[in-house]
Amino acid sequence: MAIVGALTYVSLIAIGVPFAIPLSVLVAFGELIPLVGSWLARIPLLAIAAFDSPRTFVLTFLASILIQNLEGYVISPVVEGDQLDIHPLLVFVAVLMGASLGGAVGAFVAVPAAAILDLVARDVIVPWRRAQLSGSASAAARRPTTHAP
Repeated sequence: MAIVGALTYVSLIAIGVPFAIPLSVLVAFGELIPLVGSWLARIPLLAIAAFDSPRTFVLTFLASILIQNLEGYVISPVVEGDQLDIHPLLVFVAVLMGASLGGAVGAFVAVPAAAILDLVARDVIVPWRRAQLSGSASAAARRPTTHAP
């Protein structure tokens, strides 16, 4: 939320949109509403940009698309992965798979489901398999070796 607000503020200042601070704060708080909140918060931003000039509107719209894609493909996977202690690529793939299998609901539950699977794999399956492998290695070491004459 803070990153998107800061990126929006920097892009609005660079473009020259008036009221950059309140509009950036509005866009940042729009991130609290899943899926559509960020675009609903950008409606006043785009309206003010349209009143300024067509060039400002187009640049603001393009900056909004760029920031939204940056958030979806880079910022969210890194932040969610850091918070859940899973790799950002796993977050990204989980959201894509969840969205393709279950639509918006699937995308919403994909990251927690991926975190649960990652936790089970790291804390249950990997130690169990290591115990199996070390058990078979120690059993092989205990077997007497016989040499044929």
